[in-house]
Amino acid sequence: MKTPSTMVGRREAAERSGGFDPTLPRLSDLEFALRVAGLRQSNCHAVPEVLTMYRRHPGQMFRQWIELQREWDRLLARTAAQPGGPSAAVQSLADSNMHRYFAWLASEQGELREAVALLAAGVRRAPRRALADSRNWLLAGDIAARRTLAPRAHRRLRRIARLLLQSGSCALGTQK
Repeated sequence: MKTPSTMVGRREAAERSGGFDPTLPRLSDLEFALRVAGLRQSNCHAVPEVLTMYRRHPGQMFRQWIELQREWDRLLARTAAQPGGPSAAVQSLADSNMHRYFAWLASEQGELREAVALLAAGVRRAPRRALADSRNWLLAGDIAARRTLAPRAHRRLRRIARLLLQSGSCALGTQK
């Protein structure tokens, strides 16, 4: 997942943008990056190399997918209302990608019915792109495996899948 941590921007633009929005604690960095990027086309550039590692732990805010989804909906509405904001197609694709992420978080927490609904909602938002993205198929397979396999078998299958993806042996891979 690309994060604002892998973005470089102009200092003047960061200062002009007004800083982080405390009303979006889970997405303040993304919202800040969007505002900086929106000031001028050449303000930001994504760095393709891996520059950061994301450490996950049980108590972190990002695991609370319902709250994260609420913040995302507010951020999406806010960007849609801005003049010169992203096109409807870009918003649909971003919303589709975020719904995949919400589905993954719900699945990880054992909320499989919600995970299926969130993944389906993501596909509805950008059907052609979502169906062509192997990450959606991998998540659908993972949810199905969680529903049908014993927990130990599911963990073993995930470990094997991760090794295959890392080695490049798997034809599905991930798309950017």
